[in-house]
Amino acid sequence: MANEADVAAAAGRGPDLPGTMRAAVLFGPGDLRVVDRDVPAPGPDEVLVRVAMCGACGTDLKIYDGHFPHTPPFGEYTPGHEWTGTVAVPGAGVDEFAVGDRVCIEAHRGCGRCDNCPRTGCSSPPPAPGGKDWTWPGATSPGLTSRCSGLVRSA
Repeated sequence: MANEADVAAAAGRGPDLPGTMRAAVLFGPGDLRVVDRDVPAPGPDEVLVRVAMCGACGTDLKIYDGHFPHTPPFGEYTPGHEWTGTVAVPGAGVDEFAVGDRVCIEAHRGCGRCDNCPRTGCSSPPPAPGGKDWTWPGATSPGLTSRCSGLVRSA
């Protein structure tokens, strides 16, 4: 029988991370609820980050109030795109970050791989998982995945 550490590793999360977490999710303008979500597993060129601190940026506030032209899908969007934390699990192909590295996000750094990046100096991330829009889940939760291209090692 597998122990919790083996189960966690198979799910792409660290042994000290649970399978679920509490996350603040926006269900509509002014309707922010704390709900249970699965701890995400990092994909290729991503890391799972244990969030230490999170701030709300001006865009988060506009989205919360319902005054943002590209509103993320209600019931799925987790705000908080100014954050810092510690790498918990590196995804496949990640060699620039290791477990325990302290990192922060540069939320507007492009992926460096899509057509827009080399052509235009893209400053917006490519579509989030599932191709919904530019909005990745934020850090009003204990853990999140992030592309390595948007991370900066912090002291």
